[in-house]
Amino acid sequence: MEVRDEERRKEEEWGTLEERVEIARRRTQYDQSEEARELFEKATTALGQKEHEEAERCRRRSKITWFKEGEAPSKYFFVRLKAKQAHEEMTALQDAAGRIVEERDEVLETVHKFYEHLYTAEIETEEMVENRRKVVERIDRRLTDEQNRLLEDTPSEELITRIKLIGKDSRGVIKLIPKNERKHLLQNWRPITLLTMTYKIIAKVVAIRLKEMLPGLIDTQQIGFVAGRNIIDNILSLRIGQEWAQVTDQDVIFVKLDFMKAYDRVAHNFLWDTLRAMGMGSETVGRIQGLVEGGKSEVHINGSFTEEFSIGRGVRQGCPLAPLLFAMTTQPLMRALREEERNGNIQGLNIGGGHSLLHQLFADDTGICITAEEEQFESLKEVIQEFESASGARLNLQKSVVMQLTPRQHPTWMDEAGCEIVGAGRSFKYLGVSTSSPIDEKTITEDIVQKLMRKLKHWSNRLLSWPAKTILLKHVLAATPVYQLMSVGLCKDGLEELERLCRNFLWGWNKEGNPKHSLIAWERIAQEKGKGGLGWTSFRKMADALNVRLVGRILEGGNTEWIQLARSFILRTLRKGSYQREHIQWTLAECLVLLPLTRVEGSPTLTRIMGSWYRARKRLGWNESTGELDGRLSMLQVKTLQQLAKGGGISSLVIGKELGLLRRMGITSLEEAMEVSRTRGWRQQLRDMGSFPEEGALASLAILEEWCSSQRIVRKNLIELEGWQWGSDRRPFKWWRPTSEWRQLLAKEVNFDEKMEEKWQRQSQRLR
Repeated sequence: MEVRDEERRKEEEWGTLEERVEIARRRTQYDQSEEARELFEKATTALGQKEHEEAERCRRRSKITWFKEGEAPSKYFFVRLKAKQAHEEMTALQDAAGRIVEERDEVLETVHKFYEHLYTAEIETEEMVENRRKVVERIDRRLTDEQNRLLEDTPSEELITRIKLIGKDSRGVIKLIPKNERKHLLQNWRPITLLTMTYKIIAKVVAIRLKEMLPGLIDTQQIGFVAGRNIIDNILSLRIGQEWAQVTDQDVIFVKLDFMKAYDRVAHNFLWDTLRAMGMGSETVGRIQGLVEGGKSEVHINGSFTEEFSIGRGVRQGCPLAPLLFAMTTQPLMRALREEERNGNIQGLNIGGGHSLLHQLFADDTGICITAEEEQFESLKEVIQEFESASGARLNLQKSVVMQLTPRQHPTWMDEAGCEIVGAGRSFKYLGVSTSSPIDEKTITEDIVQKLMRKLKHWSNRLLSWPAKTILLKHVLAATPVYQLMSVGLCKDGLEELERLCRNFLWGWNKEGNPKHSLIAWERIAQEKGKGGLGWTSFRKMADALNVRLVGRILEGGNTEWIQLARSFILRTLRKGSYQREHIQWTLAECLVLLPLTRVEGSPTLTRIMGSWYRARKRLGWNESTGELDGRLSMLQVKTLQQLAKGGGISSLVIGKELGLLRRMGITSLEEAMEVSRTRGWRQQLRDMGSFPEEGALASLAILEEWCSSQRIVRKNLIELEGWQWGSDRRPFKWWRPTSEWRQLLAKEVNFDEKMEEKWQRQSQRLR
């Protein structure tokens, strides 16, 4: 109440002063006396003094606000960081005739003509209709009756009546966002449509229901906007696929296709036919038609609006349904490519196990791997041309890229293909990551280092305090390389270079421009706050944690191409290494959990991932007396435990309090248990605890899997030792009946009652 009274008093005081100045000014116009002039000067001085006091008060208040919130991770801090971003304006534009126009009216007219033409539907020919029918017929994934029922179920009758939007509800305002520095070309601006709240609510209702069904409708090669899929899969598939092509000497090229204005050129008739071919009911298709068709838009530029135009094709970016509908329109293209592969017209990268890396998409970013033969490239072009005719898409060959996965001289026909050829020493961006052949770690490192240096250069010119620098380190700089670390990783030198830049930024530079000496070791700074550090997570630990997540993806299984490639690489390593006789029959999960695969031959990417996995496992340990994990678990340790749990029941051994046999043997860490299981030490200690043949110990431990797991002592996946060969039905070729000594030993560890005795006998009889 007192604050409002004070504000009201200030407003009245300001109003009184301004009125006095205005009255005095008017008097001087007809009264030229000294008294009138002095009265005006006094009123002006009083108002100026008041303005000065208010400015000083605002300065102090701003200083207090900065002291309280300016060096904390608050909204105020990050708003100030973005305050200096330049407002994007379209100052000059190239029209259809190639002229540069700068006048406001000419710019508006050029933009209007461009987008009116872009969103005008093409006149369909018989050939286009026939191609659309052929392309759509290849769709073999359909919605079930239950899914259709869920889609058609409406929250209320009011929603049904408003589906057919009329008037301004279907009108949108297009805001242009620049893609790159060449802003004079309209092709380099991305149109985002601002839609009404009514439209977006209705579209969101349909999108939420449809999103749950997309994984069953769209092939796994389309990553964009499908729940449960990740852009990292495409990057890893290409990266590890390059390594596999070089190891297996396959002459394969990677073609990155660039479609012009892909979202804005989707033919509506093609979209409706695709939805119907996927089994979508007429009621749901009608609702989507009501949202997409008949819309109108205008473009907002430099504070002005163009004339309104109709939307005759395309899905509007900004609509909640747009990414889902576009992803569905790519399904016919993926089916056509697979059909061509089955017919032998094109062939992808053979990745083993009967699988191939042929195509991968993230929305409209399309990458295709085919054998480096002119006939296959021509077959690919025919597939694309048929898809263009059916869907309205247009391929930009000049911006498309061709790269050989194995470094060799490219064939002469590639020079006439019309695409950009990426040879040795050159690179291009694929999904935001530098890609080259051969793989160049230096290029990737330089990209992320340059990105970090640009940010540091901007901040280094500011007088930032230590707390402010700490905030930037933890919340901005630490997030800069995450995408690269998640996808292709960085080499050891790259991680060290990033930490060197951050260290120099924290301590600053001297007058000569050289970095100051660190007063505290960086390892100490990177510790938790409770241990005297700043809570900064080093890039090495961050890379390890992200790589552990990738190991978890492998343990979970799945049929993504990079996981298939990981299996092929690991099996190849086992066959060629010291594991050939002993582990070749193990599952991939068993190999990852039990073996020290710190090096995967031929794949630096997988070697880096396995190195992080090995270091993460090594950090885990438990208290020998209580069986509980020592200390507070870090996020990396929690992730490691979660991935181990997916690898075959190891969680019961690690997290359980009853470690039984392992504690009796003096094993105090997970890595030590795995090391003992790989060597004769485990078997020797088993023999020392009871006189029985070595193979008998293995067999009896395997047969008691479910009994031991119920008692949380050991699990089969941990003690299936080397040399034990399994048949196709996962049964041992040989079997040995346990001796009485071994049974007595096990009786001390589990409750060996009559029921277990009977089960033992039945199991032995069955497997003998």
